[in-house]
Amino acid sequence: RRRFVSALVVSEVALALVLLVSAGLLIRSFTTLASVNPGFSEANVAILQVFPYGPRYRTDEHRQVFFDQAIDRIRAVAGVERVGLVSAMPFAAANINIEGGFRVEGRPDLPEAERPSAFLTVATADYFRAMDIRLKQGRVFNDEDRPNGSLVALVNDKIAERFWPGESPLNQRIRVNWLGQWRTLQVVGVVSRLRHEALDRDARAEVFMPLSQTPFGSMTFVVRTTGDAAALIPALRSRIWEIDGTLPIYDASTVNALVARSLAPRRFVTNLLTVLAGLAFLLATLGIYGMLVFSTTQRTREIGIRMAVGGKAGDILSLVLGESARLIAAGLVLGLLGSLAASRLLAALLYSTSPTDPVTLAATTV
Repeated sequence: RRRFVSALVVSEVALALVLLVSAGLLIRSFTTLASVNPGFSEANVAILQVFPYGPRYRTDEHRQVFFDQAIDRIRAVAGVERVGLVSAMPFAAANINIEGGFRVEGRPDLPEAERPSAFLTVATADYFRAMDIRLKQGRVFNDEDRPNGSLVALVNDKIAERFWPGESPLNQRIRVNWLGQWRTLQVVGVVSRLRHEALDRDARAEVFMPLSQTPFGSMTFVVRTTGDAAALIPALRSRIWEIDGTLPIYDASTVNALVARSLAPRRFVTNLLTVLAGLAFLLATLGIYGMLVFSTTQRTREIGIRMAVGGKAGDILSLVLGESARLIAAGLVLGLLGSLAASRLLAALLYSTSPTDPVTLAATTV
């Protein structure tokens, strides 16, 4: 009977350690991922995805009038600091991602299999200011970037590092394939790279073109506020519907919420495994305690005889606790072996965390 109880304790300790190690790895991975810099500021920024289509917006001029009117009305809302527009909002649900060919003018053309491409994004100058995107070189768009003027673009530092290592890309000319048509653009600035789909995905090569020179209908309003951005969303919606109450707003949220939404599946798995690990730890603790009580009760006569023939209290205590220590040690050894096997199954869910992370293994074992 005692051997059966001992086997249960060893199994409980081993199972608890496996779950604790798995939960510890996921918590460490989630903490690391949540601290990744996406390339923009998440706090106090609201977004509204509005795609003006229909009889009232058949031409680029009509859509531009709507955007201008909406920006003026949103700016008038108390607490609004900046209002920008972008065609591909990072982490948004209904994102418009356009990838096209990319060439540096004056350089030999590469074979088709080796030709680079870049994501092409339309934006206004205040988009970069509203998102607090770092300008590393040059300038953002300004009023001189008119439709009939020289076509300009911003590139992110990923493109700059690849095609102009150790030199400035400013005033260089590039060619991009925008919706089937090649356009020649002059680089006027370099911005920091952004993560778009998820924090655990690398930033992409991206070229930004001004809305004034690249009319586009599918745009997202990006609004920086002085306070809680979520509290201003109803007022921002109403300003847009004052212009056209029939327009659907596909998404109205905060950038904080968008990033949190992308982390939701990982957070759920981490929380679930943490709860299971906690329950297993509690069961193992109760099992060890129950085994100690059972074992000590069964050995009452033996302990009495030992005390009668001169046994000391410390020796008796060591005798009782020593058995528990051996069982726990056996459970830890089995648990570590099981943890190494289980952690490899979790490898796909880990970010910048080794499945055999020594800190996690040591902390959970203790």
